Amino acid sequence: MKTAITKMFDIKYPIIQGGMHYVGFAELAAAVSNAGGLGIITGLTQKTAAELGNEIARCKDMTDKPIGVNLTFLPTLSPPDYPAYVFHYTDFSPSRKDMLKKEVKVSDSKKQIEQIFI
Repeated sequence: MKTAITKMFDIKYPIIQGGMHYVGFAELAAAVSNAGGLGIITGLTQKTAAELGNEIARCKDMTDKPIGVNLTFLPTLSPPDYPAYVFHYTDFSPSRKDMLKKEVKVSDSKKQIEQIFI
């Protein structure tokens, strides 16, 4: 099956797992991706940016298919350290910034992320 979504994300089926707090771990994301959809790790389920990095690495060990990370930007009294979550394993060289802009294929906050962090 070929659709704009399957072509954009290089997936077999136009199925994108939603971000689900306390459920969207590496195991579920890898299972969805291995089944032909786009598996999503829920970023803020991880308490720190380092833990998110470890969860992404675990997921990459379970699948060679595309995965995504859901990072919700909502108003809160005690916001998480968003820059650390977004750039935990990223240096700030121009080539890395260009790569991030290219690799973030879909985000309801993409413009906001670019304005704040890039």
